[in-house]
Amino acid sequence: MHRRGQTSIHHQFGSDMALCLGDWMVAKAFELAARHSIHGGNLVSLLANAMQETCSGQISDINQRQCATVSAWKDIAKGKTSPLLLAPIKGAAIIAQLKDSLHNLERLVEFCGLAYQGRNDINDIVPSSHRSSDLDGRKPNLVISIYGNLDSGNRKLFSQWYSSEDVSRVSHWQKNIASSDAILRANELVEHWLAEADVLVSLIPSELRFISQGLVESVKQTATLESQDQIA
Repeated sequence: MHRRGQTSIHHQFGSDMALCLGDWMVAKAFELAARHSIHGGNLVSLLANAMQETCSGQISDINQRQCATVSAWKDIAKGKTSPLLLAPIKGAAIIAQLKDSLHNLERLVEFCGLAYQGRNDINDIVPSSHRSSDLDGRKPNLVISIYGNLDSGNRKLFSQWYSSEDVSRVSHWQKNIASSDAILRANELVEHWLAEADVLVSLIPSELRFISQGLVESVKQTATLESQDQIA
């Protein structure tokens, strides 16, 4: 298993080590935020709120048992992905006293979060040589949401299967989804969100433009690497 083109901690060292490292990194972030002599309280509060929003988004993800609409998927994706992407850049804005210029920054991060999650969802479905964990666990997935709303003869059958607890036909439906227009439409949405993020970079205060551009480029690179993994 790979994350951002590299072997994941979970795959290389096991789930216990991955969880411990994640907890350590969160704790380290709070420590570094608290060290700031002027804005320490605000930064810690910002991190705490971001963690709570992310957990709420993740809970929405876990509790979604029906095939989500694309609109519902976007709300869930933004909730579980954007807050922790936004927190460090927003923290820099607070320190630089740019709090009144955050609207475009928040929109940019939302687009990046949608693009990142959308590409991850595509990678879960394609290639069909691996079993989709999202289909298996009935997790919100952009491609699945698009497929569930396609005007096709399979729509009713898929909806009935998705609402059941049957996991024996995951491979069948995964292959159907992978060969449908849903993949193309999902890719088009990802490219659209990245293009929107690109436009917003120029509207970000100059002090934050470099790091904002870096975030957009990082998401683009992740999308490219995962696309190459699919082809391979």
